[in-house]
Amino acid sequence: MPDTKSEIFNKLASYVLRRYQVNARKSMLDVYQVDRDFLRLEKDNLEFMYENRPGIIAILNDPEYSIDLAGVFVRSSLEFTYSSNQFVNLNQDEQQRLIAMYCNYLQGMKMVLQESGTFAEFEKDFSNLVKEHFKDLSNNISRFFDRETGWQVQENIILKQVVCSEYTPEFQLDLLGLKKEDLIEPVLDLGCGKNGTLVKYLRQSGIKAIGVDRIVDQDPSLREADWFDIDFKTDSWGTVISHMAFSNHFAFHHRYKNGRPRQYASLYMEILNSLKPTGSFIYSPGLPFIEQYLPDDRFSVQRQAISEKNPTQRDAPSNPDRQADVVKVKKLI
Repeated sequence: MPDTKSEIFNKLASYVLRRYQVNARKSMLDVYQVDRDFLRLEKDNLEFMYENRPGIIAILNDPEYSIDLAGVFVRSSLEFTYSSNQFVNLNQDEQQRLIAMYCNYLQGMKMVLQESGTFAEFEKDFSNLVKEHFKDLSNNISRFFDRETGWQVQENIILKQVVCSEYTPEFQLDLLGLKKEDLIEPVLDLGCGKNGTLVKYLRQSGIKAIGVDRIVDQDPSLREADWFDIDFKTDSWGTVISHMAFSNHFAFHHRYKNGRPRQYASLYMEILNSLKPTGSFIYSPGLPFIEQYLPDDRFSVQRQAISEKNPTQRDAPSNPDRQADVVKVKKLI
């Protein structure tokens, strides 16, 4: 039986992580509809909590431990959300809202531990607490909905599975038509993925590279941040890469009724201006709705379909709205 606060905390955190792992394949729709699997409680978890009531209560009375435990919940929720639907953006304000919800949940847990006289009472009261907590999570998700006439829950884009994957470095470079020797340093990978595989691959090859994403492993070459929080200083990057990341999100917000297309357009120009002269922003898929308006005297645009071996210049395609698979925007001056 754990004796110290840290041991009990680590055990509690392990149960939290296990529950998220068990339900990792669930969707935002499952959370919104409060799937019964979320309400199923593990017997060993319940027994541990009941047998260690004094220690757990002490943890929940300790502000430092309590906020750290809420942080475990929030980070796990972020990972679950982004793996389910990459277009949901939980910024700092949304994360603070989640922290408040989980702190409230933990205080409810403390009350249940304090007031339950028997294990049966504890099991019943804690089960009710979990149900109420998931109702709160469901209501929070509904704040992101796009409601219209004839609106159907299942058709809401926020509840759909829109997953993203981490691809091998070789695949990404090949798809983007890049060779390591052609990259201008420093390299920035926007939406590098949790593991930052391409960034690590480039750094192992002696190329100065940094990766940014909303959730990343602890690594000196990776930065955990929303790209709207990045200071894109003028003439600072040689190459910016974003494979199935920034432009996917921009295109989504361009079409989504409650999207933020103007903010993305502004950020797009910040990224281009952050390039060094002759530096490039290489991304997929393309963004024809904004690329066609870039000034010729400052930027050159190359578009390439995956099936094409050679890129075509901007003025070549007969349909300027065609969304190319890969685009390279080069800063001329």
